[in-house]
Amino acid sequence: MKSIPKIIHLQRLLRKALNICYNIYYYMLKDITEIDRKIIGLYIPNYSASYSIRQMTSILKINYSYAFKRVKKLVKGGALIGSRVGASNSISLNIKSDDGFRLISSVEEMQEINNSTLQLMMQEARTTDPMCCMGLFGSRASGKAAAGSDWDVFIITRKEKKQDMGRIMGKFPHANGIHLLVFGIEEFKGGMLSIEENVVKHIIHNKQILYNPAPFYSLILLWEKMKYAPAQ
Repeated sequence: MKSIPKIIHLQRLLRKALNICYNIYYYMLKDITEIDRKIIGLYIPNYSASYSIRQMTSILKINYSYAFKRVKKLVKGGALIGSRVGASNSISLNIKSDDGFRLISSVEEMQEINNSTLQLMMQEARTTDPMCCMGLFGSRASGKAAAGSDWDVFIITRKEKKQDMGRIMGKFPHANGIHLLVFGIEEFKGGMLSIEENVVKHIIHNKQILYNPAPFYSLILLWEKMKYAPAQ
């Protein structure tokens, strides 16, 4: 039988995940423009990245004046943070606020993936555990993939569903170039907290969520709050 503290901890994680899921729709209905989505989309591969407004306009090919106004609105709304670095503004996702992750979650779920096998895998994963999270990492997430690059896929799921998730690839015997890693929630959390480099840390800073960002960002929120918590 699981200990009471562990059950309470898991309940809190689930409540946090549900809270993010419910609030995704709130942000989707707000006055968010296509430019806002593109700006927030810059942080999808690496939520801890930072950009100057000039860099944003260069990457996104958008007008500087309009980008400045939209960034200012996103900073005021709490989704982004602006800081001064020399003569430039450095803009980053507000990783200390639930709001930033809720907005990036809504934008991330709008991303489309042009791979029919992955779409079928998402359906299998959703059937196996509706609360799981599925995403890409590696070159396919970073945008550096060549035409024949492999697809590196990860799933975060409940411990009791991990074995079932691991069987998903067996349902696609002819799927070439797709590699799947399955993590339990606590296992993924352990990789985040490890002092050593590991695949979880690579995923954190280079990923694209395909299905249900909530579990991933719930863990990131927990990690960030632990990092910034005052020492006891």
